[in-house]
Amino acid sequence: AAVAVTVKTSGIKINIEVKTPDYSSSLNKKYPRWVQPSVAYDRSYSKLEDIVKNSGYTLIPPCINKIKDFINSACAKFQAVDHIQEFNLLAINYYGHPWGNMAIAEGYCSLMNETTGILYSQKTREELNISHDITRISAFVLYQCTAETLLTSDIRYSWPFMRLIRNPLCSDIDFEKLMLYNTLR
Repeated sequence: AAVAVTVKTSGIKINIEVKTPDYSSSLNKKYPRWVQPSVAYDRSYSKLEDIVKNSGYTLIPPCINKIKDFINSACAKFQAVDHIQEFNLLAINYYGHPWGNMAIAEGYCSLMNETTGILYSQKTREELNISHDITRISAFVLYQCTAETLLTSDIRYSWPFMRLIRNPLCSDIDFEKLMLYNTLR
C-alpha cells in the first residue's frame, strides 16, 4: 500500500510517501528454522550459507529489494526540494514482518550499514539499481504499527518502534529543523 501526503504548516512543507510491505508470501513462513541477514551480502559468499545450513537452519536473503522498490518509487514521485523549508520523507511500516518487534532493524541495517548499506555504499546502490534521485529523499521514517495503533488510529503507540533516519546523501538538509518540527507536532 502507498499513500502520499503533503503537510504544510509554519512555513515548512513535508511531503510523505508511506509504504507497507506485504509479508504474506515471505520465505520465512516456509521454514521452521531460518536465519536472515539484515544487510546486503554477496550471494556467492557460500561460507555463510554453509555455516547456517550445518546448524540446521535455512539462509533467507534480506528483503533489501523491497526497500529498493520503495526508494525508486518515492524518487519517481518526489520533486527536488531545498531540504530546509521543504522535506521529502519516505515512511516504511514494518507491520506483519516475520521478525516481530525487531522488524525495523532490518530496514535500519539495510540503509545504514557502513559497509553495504544503501545510504553508504555506492556499490550497493549500483548493484540494486537505486535511482540517482535518492537525494530527493530528505529522511526515512521506519516504524512498526502496533495492534494499539491500528485499533485507536493513534500513532503514538508506535513510538517505541520508530526511527527517523537522515539521508546522508543530502548534504544540505536542515535535519535539526526537521527533528524539531516532528517533536513539536
